[in-house]
Amino acid sequence: MVAAVRAAPIDVRKLAAALFLRPDWPRRPPLLDVVLAGAFVALTVVEAVTLSGTTQAAKLWALSVPALASLAVRRQYPLLVACLVTDVNF
Repeated sequence: MVAAVRAAPIDVRKLAAALFLRPDWPRRPPLLDVVLAGAFVALTVVEAVTLSGTTQAAKLWALSVPALASLAVRRQYPLLVACLVTDVNF
């Protein structure tokens, strides 16, 4: 006879809180994350300047620059930053 297997209970609230807000918040992002985010923002600004006067440039300023700037806090809010960056790409 096969016995029923019970899964360990999962605390969904605790899991969701860990995905969106880290317990040691607020803390300063690592310098490497800030430098990488700054580099991506600088490249996007250069692209927007070269496309000045077009609707694509306006989209870059309005959507891409803030989304790429959010990469600096990707370790504190991993799911939120991933959703923001991937949504802007569509």
